[in-house]
Amino acid sequence: MTAAGAGKQDLAEELDAARETLCVLEEDLAEKAEEVMRLRLELEAKQRRYEALFRLAPDAYLVTDMHGTIRDANEAAADLLNLASELVRGKPLAVFVVMGDRDKYRSTLNGLKNGISRRDWDLRLQPRKSEERCASIAAAVMPDGSGRSEAILWQIRDVTDQRRLERKLAVRALEIAVLMERSRMARELHDTLAQGFTGIFLLLEAAEDALPSDHKEAARHLFRARELARSSLNEARRAVHALRPAALEAGDLHASLRSMIHQMEGTGTEVVLKLEGEAHLLRMPVEDNLLRICQEALTNSIRHGNASRVEVGLAFEDRRLQLSVEDNGTGFDHTLTTGAGMGLMGMEERAEALGGDLKLASRPGQGTRITVTVPLDDRHRGVASSAANG
Repeated sequence: MTAAGAGKQDLAEELDAARETLCVLEEDLAEKAEEVMRLRLELEAKQRRYEALFRLAPDAYLVTDMHGTIRDANEAAADLLNLASELVRGKPLAVFVVMGDRDKYRSTLNGLKNGISRRDWDLRLQPRKSEERCASIAAAVMPDGSGRSEAILWQIRDVTDQRRLERKLAVRALEIAVLMERSRMARELHDTLAQGFTGIFLLLEAAEDALPSDHKEAARHLFRARELARSSLNEARRAVHALRPAALEAGDLHASLRSMIHQMEGTGTEVVLKLEGEAHLLRMPVEDNLLRICQEALTNSIRHGNASRVEVGLAFEDRRLQLSVEDNGTGFDHTLTTGAGMGLMGMEERAEALGGDLKLASRPGQGTRITVTVPLDDRHRGVASSAANG
């Protein structure tokens, strides 16, 4: 075989080896392409599952960029903000935060930019054309593939009803604690001072009876001591009686309100009480809550509203009772109020506890009117009233 022929044979053998290698590489490439396709399909399926979880989650979820602009919102978030998802996107989250909480929100956003996650903190939100909501927030940064901060995931849970219930429970617990302490003090006074004065009074009577008739000076001192003991005993009994709830004192709501208004004389504000209908005997919790509402409203009218005249109205109807407090004070625009004050909130919760509702009407320069409407049924009427009515 010539050298040229041998060279051709070697080249052919190398070409065959290259073809075999190429076939192997093609097979490997096909297998890798299949693996990539499989992984891609798995990734797309997982992405669809996560998107479904995001969309249908019961809690509200928002995705914002690092500056707080909303990129995405699930259905629960759109419902909470009272706006369609497509209209939520592109808006700064800050526009849905109550003005008084925006500094807290900005501080949290700055912390997230620095890698500090936050969870379980409350933020007040103002949905579009809806009432303010209290939300429990958790937020964390979502990095991109290179590990750089790319977006923020916000979990928002509406806890408005929960916080309202917690406040109610706190108020009830405080009221129970106060009543228990007043009862304890009443028992202490009765078991110590009242009993002691009773003993002193009886001993002085016995000493006066045993004293000879010619000891007039001593008898006079004993008489004075006995009268002082009697007076002190009456004072102790009055103190025990005064520690009972105020609603038990006057016998009916109208008399209790009249007594409370009488105590407010000298404030420089004229307070007028008007009664409509026949007053019913009410159960103690009903009367006590209504008294506290009226007391808070009167305090606000005098202290904050600078009212010169306040009219308290009490109207009894067959099925409901209405208590109103109207003043001629400075008033305010309650539609611009970012959150109810503790006093107003407490009044609303007391009204709700009675199954009623509280309405507030006020304008700058036109005074304020608070109206509480409570149903009158067997739960609210006093025992005598219930019996009288059937």
